[in-house]
Amino acid sequence: MYLCVLHMKKIIALKLLLLLHFIAFSTPRFLLPVVNEIGKWGYIDSSGSQIIPYQFDLAYQFTEERGLVAVSVNGEYKYSFIDPNGNLIGDWKFTEAHPFNNGYALVRFFIDALNLTWGYIDKQGNFSPPISCSDARSFNGGYAAVEKLTGWGFINKSFKETIKGQYTTVGVFSEGLCAAAVGRDSLQRWCFVNSLGQQITTFKYIQAGKFSDHLASAGIEIEEKSGRKVLKRKVYGYIGGNGDFFIPAKFEEAYDFNEGLARVKQNGIEMFVDLNGNTVITLDSAVHAASFHYGFAAVSTSDGRAYFIDKNGNIAYDYNFVSITDFFNGYSFFIKRNGTQGYLDYNGNIIWKNK
Repeated sequence: MYLCVLHMKKIIALKLLLLLHFIAFSTPRFLLPVVNEIGKWGYIDSSGSQIIPYQFDLAYQFTEERGLVAVSVNGEYKYSFIDPNGNLIGDWKFTEAHPFNNGYALVRFFIDALNLTWGYIDKQGNFSPPISCSDARSFNGGYAAVEKLTGWGFINKSFKETIKGQYTTVGVFSEGLCAAAVGRDSLQRWCFVNSLGQQITTFKYIQAGKFSDHLASAGIEIEEKSGRKVLKRKVYGYIGGNGDFFIPAKFEEAYDFNEGLARVKQNGIEMFVDLNGNTVITLDSAVHAASFHYGFAAVSTSDGRAYFIDKNGNIAYDYNFVSITDFFNGYSFFIKRNGTQGYLDYNGNIIWKNK
């Protein structure tokens, strides 16, 4: 009996080791682009160790386990992708390329000596059929916007047209809805459509964002009397899925919700509101903020400072920065006043720096 129990414990221990081994090797590796003193780019991991040598003329952050890189050929950039081991995907054939999103990357390449076309590749390097369009965008929410002679429409992941090209411009799909506009300049008006192309709202907005937390920013034009004059003023708020304003249109600016907070401007002052429209953070008049990512928002000031604030509005990670990016995949790229560049993780640790 004792030997049987001991044998079972060994089997369980072996299974646990195999599981940990599988987890260790199946967890996506996230790499960060870095540049050396002669302008060549490579990649480090989250510990700051060099993983892919300096060899590219441009390198971008990894998305979906693929990094967008470029080399200069006769003064022009040629783009491709690499996996976390540095293996090339797609060869150096793209004149334009965008990071992976929703499983595909948007690329542009020559189909013959004279003609360029748009297409998409998956993470294994398989190509979609060439897309017959004049312009195209990356996939978001399962759909990609493409522009044809008749206007902007959408294709699905089978590269079939799902919404005919008919709009002057469009946003991106999120939570099953997308903003679409007709007209130009002061006459441009926006509505929201679903993935079947059905119009959910009328063309009544002067601007529209994307849905997040079931709310989307939208702007309208209102008339106000000033003596005998009637003045038109643009105001912004947040609508629900039926197109009605859930947070009244009263702001001078309104941006998309992210992590439950949205940045707005009222009376020249930037602030953050919650999903009920309550003011959570009010910023100084000399401060400009970005959206929240990983619990922090990047802030820049009129005197050239940059730092992060938390969701209580308290200053975090004020390390004498002059420039910082949003936390992307948990990391922010920074430049300090003394010229030092590097990466900061969302716990406040500097993992790599270089002058």
